[in-house]
Amino acid sequence: MDIFLKTVAIAAVSILWSNLTIAAASHPTIQPQPNQTINAPAITNNGSDFKIPPEERICPESSALVRDGLWWSANNKTWKSYTQSFAKNIKDFIGAQWAGVVVGKIICLYSGDVATEFPVALEQVTSLPVLEPKGVGWSALTDGHKFCKSSNIADCKFMVQPEENVTDVYKQIEYTGKKTNNNYNN
Repeated sequence: MDIFLKTVAIAAVSILWSNLTIAAASHPTIQPQPNQTINAPAITNNGSDFKIPPEERICPESSALVRDGLWWSANNKTWKSYTQSFAKNIKDFIGAQWAGVVVGKIICLYSGDVATEFPVALEQVTSLPVLEPKGVGWSALTDGHKFCKSSNIADCKFMVQPEENVTDVYKQIEYTGKKTNNNYNN
């Protein structure tokens, strides 16, 4: 019975593939257009596509962290932990982690004074887009993550993209690309 189902599945895929190939050959819009280009702005990680330039930031200093029960935050309330920690004191900054695709999120990691405790992880309270970090302290991109393993906060610098203050929603969604009668056939 198992061989029969596999044979039927292979036959069905073969029929669908041949029908798709016939449809593509007979339909002019499906055929590839070698000279066709679409002018869409590329997203880069240097912030050049944004109107406001990106700002360089660092994680909070260890001395700026305050404990409230099992929660930690920076004393200016711009960073906080979203997971509880039994750490009573922060000993050192141990690094940062970035996750995303071109833009993402940053997590700053700190060790407690007891070696067996999990690290304290702080995130931005107002989650600004963090551009993919580059620099000496950052690892290569692996599965959408970069790591900075350093006790020096300056080694783990990153760039945030500030939000634009747009009061008119129509200005915010304005198309700024090349304007032609047909943007698909330039």
